[in-house]
Amino acid sequence: MNIGRTKLSLMIMIICIVLVAGCTTKPVLDNQTSNTTSPIASQTTQPSKALYKVTIMQTNNRHAEFIKMDSDIYNKGEIIEFYLVNEGSETLTCYSIPLSFQIYRQIENNSWDFAPGTVQTKIDYVTYLKPGESLGIRRLITTDWIPGRYKIVSDCDGVSREFILRDIRNLTSK
Repeated sequence: MNIGRTKLSLMIMIICIVLVAGCTTKPVLDNQTSNTTSPIASQTTQPSKALYKVTIMQTNNRHAEFIKMDSDIYNKGEIIEFYLVNEGSETLTCYSIPLSFQIYRQIENNSWDFAPGTVQTKIDYVTYLKPGESLGIRRLITTDWIPGRYKIVSDCDGVSREFILRDIRNLTSK
């Protein structure tokens, strides 16, 4: 009986050692492959990161989750980075070249107006964004913007996402 208990105890200890040893190794990311596509920032510019991750309720927006941002609330002067990924099962129809976005600002009566200085020149042309495809990173420099609620609207089937720009100076002076 003692030999049976000794063998059982020894097997339990070996299993514990193997499990603990397996949990302490770090994964080697260089050897892993991935099928996901992610936009890569150009090497000449440093990617901007929001100071915190906050999401807001998206009102009346079409596929807001397709527009990727690191936050929905930014401080005036921050550079906002975003990109569009077709995460749906159907192809999006895009109506301009280069594929562009319009930026709108919410005004007093809760309607939307073009944000000054953000209109892009475009050529009317139809192209398509298939499921899984992505548009490159776009940047918005908010130094001269008025704080408030904004909306990014894509030329690809009107996919849109709202975000808030706040003036940090007004928050700290209260």
